[in-house]
Amino acid sequence: MSFKPRNANLLESVFLSYPKNKILSGFEITENISIISLSVNEHAWIAFQRMLMEEIRNDIKQIADTQQSIKDDLSDLKFEKSGFSQEQITEIQQLVKILNDKKLVEVKIKNGINQSLKSIESRANEIIRITTKTQLTVDELKTNIEKIRRQNRLNYIIIYSLSVCLLVAGTFAVYKLLNQPFTATVKVYGWESPQHNPLNGKGAIVLTLGDKTEKAEINRQGEAVFKGILPTYNGKMVSAFITDTENEPYFLSDSIITIQKNGTVKVQVLLCGLDKFEGRIVEIAGENKVGVPDAMVYVNDLSAKTDERGRFAIDIPANKQKREQYVEVGKEGYITYTNNTMPMVRKKTDAGYEIVLTRIHN
Repeated sequence: MSFKPRNANLLESVFLSYPKNKILSGFEITENISIISLSVNEHAWIAFQRMLMEEIRNDIKQIADTQQSIKDDLSDLKFEKSGFSQEQITEIQQLVKILNDKKLVEVKIKNGINQSLKSIESRANEIIRITTKTQLTVDELKTNIEKIRRQNRLNYIIIYSLSVCLLVAGTFAVYKLLNQPFTATVKVYGWESPQHNPLNGKGAIVLTLGDKTEKAEINRQGEAVFKGILPTYNGKMVSAFITDTENEPYFLSDSIITIQKNGTVKVQVLLCGLDKFEGRIVEIAGENKVGVPDAMVYVNDLSAKTDERGRFAIDIPANKQKREQYVEVGKEGYITYTNNTMPMVRKKTDAGYEIVLTRIHN
């Protein structure tokens, strides 16, 4: 058997280092401990203590068994044939002395265990410190997260409130805009063409809006501008007529027009009588007027024959309508009637023209 102790403190080193290395092997702490609650750590720590004490008991039993084996080996050792130096023999003898002293062995083992437990306690306190610090950090983090959530909820409420306010304000603005009184224009043009302006700043247009009437003068461009019309009349059909035309019988071709917001409605204006030449051809018989049948009536190149009562009617197209026309009336046995400037303008209530023919006497 070859036994070579390294120094005089061999036994002290064995009893102090073995429990510490054995118990604390794999028991390393780090700042990167998982974030868990203190209550969970407490239960885990109790379980770890139980496991640790069981392992210590086993290790102490193993030390005792090993101690007995060492004692047996040292008892069989023959120093004079071993080749040890005197210093090594002295150390071995001290070791044998200690191993034979149970109280001394127990003291050495207890010292080693105490130092190991102190190291364990120190490391456990460090774990608790880190865990507590981690828990405080978690609590602060939770508090900050809750603050952020409350702030986000507040921001959402503010944004939602602003959105609702903007929506309401926008809706109100649109409603107000759509329900503001508006302006509408009625433009009149003559019978000759859309550019014909027979009134030239004369007359006015009257609109019937519900139980009220609105009147606007016709300017030199033939426009009557109506302001402040209620929005309910936008796109609605209303009654319209022309007035204040200095006793000339003007009238609108359409008495019903559609009002357009900020738009212009064009409507034709006509002068009564220009579109038709009608009346009766008569002769004087005593004190009475008698109709002349089959007489020919001419308005320029248009013509018509009178009926048995002497009545006639000639429609005049728009392109031939004039304030004055050439008129000719004739029949065999009568003096032909001619008028180069026959006035066409007349009121609608007039019965028509009455032209008297004179018989030719032999």
